[in-house]
Amino acid sequence: MTDEPQVTEEEQPAAKPPVRDSGPVEGARGNREVPPTPKDQVDVEALQAERDQLFDRLQRLAAEFDNYRKRNAREQLALSERANERLVKELIPVLDDLGRALEAASEHEEAKLEEGVRLVHRALADLLAKEGLAEIETDGKFDPHVH
Repeated sequence: MTDEPQVTEEEQPAAKPPVRDSGPVEGARGNREVPPTPKDQVDVEALQAERDQLFDRLQRLAAEFDNYRKRNAREQLALSERANERLVKELIPVLDDLGRALEAASEHEEAKLEEGVRLVHRALADLLAKEGLAEIETDGKFDPHVH
């Protein structure tokens, strides 16, 4: 027999884990690519689905805004056209009066010419006053900042 004491299994030192020789360790998982766990895969799929849903909403919102902008431009154009149409309809009688005054001028009827011009002036002044135009008295001095 030998003089060495016998060591039982319980007394043996614990075996050391094998050492990796693939380079420095980075983080808890090391420097190697760790395949995703099923839980990670589910999270990625859920995030991708949410991203796709949000991107779809964004595209729809952009299209709706573009349609709104185009519709608003059409409505503004139509409103402007209706306003101009109304003003033109109100100016037609003034134009007719002016035509009658010119006919009187060609016939050299000066009394009718003066009366026709006064009629046209009054009709145009009334129309412009109805549209909000008001005459500002100058008292003989014109000030471009006021008048």
